[in-house]
Amino acid sequence: MTHPFRTLLIFIAVVLTSSAVTADINVADYARFDEFDDVRISPDGSYLAAGVNDDNGQRSVVIIDLKSRKVTAKSSFSKRTRPGEFFWANKTRLIIALNTNLGYYDDPIPTGDLYAVNADGKQAAMIYGYRANARKSKRVRAGATLLNVLKDDPKHILITVIPFPKNKGSQVRTQVDRLNIYNGRSKKIALTPIRNGSLLTDHNQQVRMAIGRDSSGGQNRIKVYYRKDNTAKFELLDEYNRFNTGLSYPLRFTPDNKKIYMLSNMDADTLGLYLLDPESNKKKLVSLQPEMDVDFSLFDNDNHLIAAAYYGDDLTYDFAGDSPLKKSIKGLVKAFKGSHLTPLNISWDNRYIALKVSNDRNAGDFYLYDTKTRKANFLLAAREWQNPEQLRPVKPVHFISSDQEELSGYLTLPKGKGPYPLVVHPHGGPFGIRDYREYDSIVQLLAMSGYAVLQVNFRGSGGYGKRFQKLGLGEWGGKMQQDLTDATHWAIEQGITSSDRICIFGGSYGGYASLMGVVNEPDLYRCAVGYAGVYDLNLMFEEGDISWHSAGINYLETALGKDEKVRADRSPANHADTIKAAVFLAHGGEDDRTPIEQYEAMESAFNKADKPFKSLIFEQEGHGFFKQEHREQFYSQLLDFLNEHTSINN
Repeated sequence: MTHPFRTLLIFIAVVLTSSAVTADINVADYARFDEFDDVRISPDGSYLAAGVNDDNGQRSVVIIDLKSRKVTAKSSFSKRTRPGEFFWANKTRLIIALNTNLGYYDDPIPTGDLYAVNADGKQAAMIYGYRANARKSKRVRAGATLLNVLKDDPKHILITVIPFPKNKGSQVRTQVDRLNIYNGRSKKIALTPIRNGSLLTDHNQQVRMAIGRDSSGGQNRIKVYYRKDNTAKFELLDEYNRFNTGLSYPLRFTPDNKKIYMLSNMDADTLGLYLLDPESNKKKLVSLQPEMDVDFSLFDNDNHLIAAAYYGDDLTYDFAGDSPLKKSIKGLVKAFKGSHLTPLNISWDNRYIALKVSNDRNAGDFYLYDTKTRKANFLLAAREWQNPEQLRPVKPVHFISSDQEELSGYLTLPKGKGPYPLVVHPHGGPFGIRDYREYDSIVQLLAMSGYAVLQVNFRGSGGYGKRFQKLGLGEWGGKMQQDLTDATHWAIEQGITSSDRICIFGGSYGGYASLMGVVNEPDLYRCAVGYAGVYDLNLMFEEGDISWHSAGINYLETALGKDEKVRADRSPANHADTIKAAVFLAHGGEDDRTPIEQYEAMESAFNKADKPFKSLIFEQEGHGFFKQEHREQFYSQLLDFLNEHTSINN
């Protein structure tokens, strides 16, 4: 592998005023954003667009001329507005979706505004959204996302347009517009037959499929529609309850526009890749694994399937497609053995492939592979200041729960000999979300600080089939929690840790599980850390964005159960008097997912029980801490808190 970009990296670092890389391992190294987080090759392979973050958390998108190795354009915005996803609309024009920090997630969220700039930095303009029409008397009250690039029409793209709802939580109908990427003029092409629906076009730019939640059936009821072309009427093709019967989701049409690649688990427990004939409504199996879901699928720019990707203990590919690129991707997977190979985008002639190569100790290196010369040239490193060889490996683990369910997860051990102080680290979500064997800055920080870290894909987690996910429904604080307890006992039995040096820490649902862990098992954990957590289950029906609409209430009743007394009994805020462990709560004042009222409920319960606890509140943060300085403070206080209660230095 060659490395022609070293000089360019230094130049970009100067342009973006990045701080100097230091060999010392400290909290700041783990709290920093990835310097480079994404790349996209232009359609003809002449330019590279890259997402770049500085030390203040400001993100820019730079464009690099690959022939001259020079930065030709840089796009950055205000403190609260960041460039989000970006894509090439033609050989020389880049489209950037804008994100704004609104307090919903820890990261800024898409606002539906689109910005465009030429590769040479010229003709930069807002082309869609509220801000694009600031000079007009009537602003656009809708947001847009890319639906399709039009290879035969370099002046336009197809966008999915979602009007802003008039009332919080109200549902709207999605439409498709053809958008001029130079002057921002748009024309409506199609309207979804279902509210809050997603649309799929064929390769002749005919809007032929729609999928969305049924507003009368709640968030779990899904409907799928199909039509032959833009002149035909949408007809109902399928409907299902995603928790009861599974799901079936269209990905893209075959090159001849006759069939549709679908993800489905209607006929099997796990999610597989199928080919659907919409005229007969019959599907043919393409790829399926009996113990794990398809994680994602790869296609070339001629819409031929390359492979289906699966994630069990690690990432694997099933090269079930007929793409000419299949041989190239196979060779790359072999060349980067031990790492995860993720193609990011492909030039329109299928010659160049932009790649991300990552693993448990490396957040990612970006390469450009030339299928003609068969060379992968190194481009950029996500976190060049960290040496992967100095970080700690993440190992898959398996064990059996107390009710005989097979569970899996990941264990990261510090240097030295055990037993080690242990942090059980449950993931958020919880349904459909899972932990992976990948780089995680906070896991590495804990391991490098002397802690073993155990991540468990407890029942309800995604990736292991619909049966396993359904096992978690109604089990917040119940069997899902017991899985974490069983995992902790397993770690003790294996000699990984000792019973007096264990803490539990997680964010969002993981924050709930951490506090519920010390409620259910007051003598098992020495301390618990709740980060943006839920502490009163019934409060979720009154506060937070999930409760804003009826579909959200329907989801909560499915996920948490309908019995208010059971939900109350499984709420940490109602059991503060039983908690023996030390507790640290961190929360954002602008959190919409788990609003500050959740923290206040737990705070009130501790005060009533006359029990002290540690807290860290940032009023202008959302669902997790976005600002680097806030993450640094949290990470530092987290380490101090864990050290105090596990006696790591004693």
